[in-house]
Amino acid sequence: NFKYSYEILILSIFFLPQSLANTITLYTLARSLTFINSQLKLFFYEILSLEFTNKNNKKIIYNHNILIILSLTISIFFSLIFYFFGKNIYEIWTLNKFNFDLNILLLFLISINLRLIWVDKSFLISIFNKLQNFSYINFLMVILFILITFLLVKNFGILGFGISLISYEIALSKSEIVSVI
Repeated sequence: NFKYSYEILILSIFFLPQSLANTITLYTLARSLTFINSQLKLFFYEILSLEFTNKNNKKIIYNHNILIILSLTISIFFSLIFYFFGKNIYEIWTLNKFNFDLNILLLFLISINLRLIWVDKSFLISIFNKLQNFSYINFLMVILFILITFLLVKNFGILGFGISLISYEIALSKSEIVSVI
């Protein structure tokens, strides 16, 4: 994932190795929500594709809404687990070699949850084969946010990184609407 790679590259410019590893492991923990979501989407992709082939728009919308509700419920559930038990999970996972920062994890969880919402909302773009417009917009957004992330991390450190992630997800959710038109 190009976006993830540039994020790590920018962080590596400004943070010492220990801080970088700490931040990346917290981010990876939060990003584990996307794996769960991707498995759910695989299941619904087949259902929605079949309904698209059958030109059953009511069922497409119904099943898409089910996907969004299930995804949001699962995402919130695991976010709460990470909120209450994240320190324990993190310490076991990292063998107590890194410092746990709940505030940073919360920024990452907010970012990931926003991403999952727009990914699920924009899922119909792939079903209706409107990916070309979305790809152009996404590419431009990534390029723009490389610069924004660099400036925010340079000036605000890890907080700037979190703000950049959240801003990107909000901006992309708005651009997703434009790409369908």
